[in-house]
Amino acid sequence: MIDWGKRGKVNKKKTRGKNEVQRGLASNLFINSINKFTTDKNLNFFLKLIPIILVLIFYFFYPKPVGLEQAGWTAIAIFLITIYVWATELVHLSVAALITIFLLLLTGAVTPLTALYGFGSTSFFLIFIGFMVAIGMEAAGLDERIANEILKYCHTERSVILGIMIITAMLSMIMSNTTTVIMMIPIIRHMIAKTDMNKIAIFLSIAFSANVGGVGFLIGTPPNLLAANALGLGFTDWLVFGFPFMLIMLLLLYISFLIYFKPKHKIEKVTLDHLGFWSSKEKFAAVVVGLTVLLWLTSSWHGLSTLTVGLIGGLLMALFIYDWKFFTKKADWGVLIILAGAISIGKALEVTGAAQWMAERFLEMTGFESIWLIAFSFAILGLVITQFIQNTATAGIMIPVLVGISATLGVSAEKLVLPLTMAVSMTFMMPPGTAPNLLVYTETGISTKEFFKAGLLPTILGIVVVLFFCLIIGG
Repeated sequence: MIDWGKRGKVNKKKTRGKNEVQRGLASNLFINSINKFTTDKNLNFFLKLIPIILVLIFYFFYPKPVGLEQAGWTAIAIFLITIYVWATELVHLSVAALITIFLLLLTGAVTPLTALYGFGSTSFFLIFIGFMVAIGMEAAGLDERIANEILKYCHTERSVILGIMIITAMLSMIMSNTTTVIMMIPIIRHMIAKTDMNKIAIFLSIAFSANVGGVGFLIGTPPNLLAANALGLGFTDWLVFGFPFMLIMLLLLYISFLIYFKPKHKIEKVTLDHLGFWSSKEKFAAVVVGLTVLLWLTSSWHGLSTLTVGLIGGLLMALFIYDWKFFTKKADWGVLIILAGAISIGKALEVTGAAQWMAERFLEMTGFESIWLIAFSFAILGLVITQFIQNTATAGIMIPVLVGISATLGVSAEKLVLPLTMAVSMTFMMPPGTAPNLLVYTETGISTKEFFKAGLLPTILGIVVVLFFCLIIGG
């Protein structure tokens, strides 16, 4: 409002003052808005989108590389976006996996069947079945009893970590490392509740030792089976390579945990429950778990597949231990979605020829002629890729490529395939790489940054072991 003086004239001095105040308020409001935007999550989110925008610009405006089909070029672009979103946690990993599948469907880079391949894979159903068995242990109370028994004999955090690593690695050699971790998680939950131990250290110990333990025996993890099938190796043939590698790596893994986590010498808080006699449910659950493991170990005798045996155990638990509502409440559905996305993008890279193209360009780029250097370089490439897509998918993509490259070079395929197979199981830095990593990631809520930091030293040690392995078999 204009301020008028006594004689009806404009009071310019007062008006000028009010205008200055209004301009000052507007300026402050603008500055506050800018400050709010720059400190708000919106700006951080926008800045994180810039690499994705750059990938899209490069994809749409850069000429398609020679020797690569359009579908392969598209698959690589989607793969790069997936890697970035998973690494930065721009959205939850489960949502990122669904976005990956959506992009594969939207672009038509692959058929809908291939885009949804992860949901029908063996690994997907193996985790689902593992949930059925493990949740039965939890519903019966068997997990708590096992946790009590471990704590009776382990009185320091170091001894607990070592004991858990040994138990997990041994189980992972004779059964799927995924199923091993699913069965161990409820046991660890009770151990954490009864003590003041480092939750992240204990849970990561089961994920990492399961990855390592899976290398020991042929049946420990799917990449082993893929390699053995391509090379014509039997159980004892694999044992010669896999078991020594596993023992060395397990020892180094334990040392890396002592360095990074610095576990306590003594557990200060231990609460052991007096559980009394075994209940009928506990006894039944123990029999089901024992029977399932026994059937897995003797699969070569009776001929039943891993999935069939797992379903026997899972259905017995579902029929006699818990109801379906309890199962749906306890199962971690996010793990299944992330795994499906990781497998689907891996399959897309394979069927579009993108994986073959990347491997060939990588070999040209290195310029290596020594076999052990070629083997080591491909092992490192596989280790890097498998941080972001499931290690089974990485092995499935690269093993046939390496068999072809070895034939071209005139060398034994074992010299290239075996180091790669060992390397893809040394996945410690990112959750999507292996199912054990994913399970622990969703259980603990650890950030990808913390996951990376905890897995960096084990990864470096794993690279050193793989290097010596390459020198031994390829030198």
